[in-house]
Amino acid sequence: MSAGESGGFVPLEFSEIEREEMLRRAKSFYSQMSSRRTTRHFSKKKVPRELIELAIRTAGTAPSGAHFLKSGRRC
Repeated sequence: MSAGESGGFVPLEFSEIEREEMLRRAKSFYSQMSSRRTTRHFSKKKVPRELIELAIRTAGTAPSGAHFLKSGRRC
């Protein structure tokens, strides 16, 4: 179990990216996000349970004012 999963402090691992690379990545991300659309058409293909569980775990890492510590106190 990692420090993050146990509720402990996890130090930030940060590597600075050159300005040109940041700009390239930002433009690419914007291009991807601006082309997204909502749909009411769904596939009948099965999705592996592990993929669904990982998507839910990932969503749970998003910052939110509603997050609580395991002790019941607000973060």
